[in-house]
Amino acid sequence: VIIVPNSVVHHDSVVGANTLVCANVTVAGHVRVGSGCHLGAASSLKNGITLPGRTLLGMAANATKSWSQEGMVLTGNPAKPHPM
Repeated sequence: VIIVPNSVVHHDSVVGANTLVCANVTVAGHVRVGSGCHLGAASSLKNGITLPGRTLLGMAANATKSWSQEGMVLTGNPAKPHPM
């Protein structure tokens, strides 16, 4: 796991192996982030959600709900799947 300065991972959250947390990311409490994820700069994850492995959360995206499919690209506010 690489967590860049000015990012915050709050209480009882778990960040999986090989995950990159870019600058100014906020991970609220009780969040589960799978392995191999990329959390883009200034993105945020709401309390209690789960991101599956190999998910890319785009820059300034706001994840407000859990997702179950691995390998997704999520963008926007609120974050939604982005077509590949």
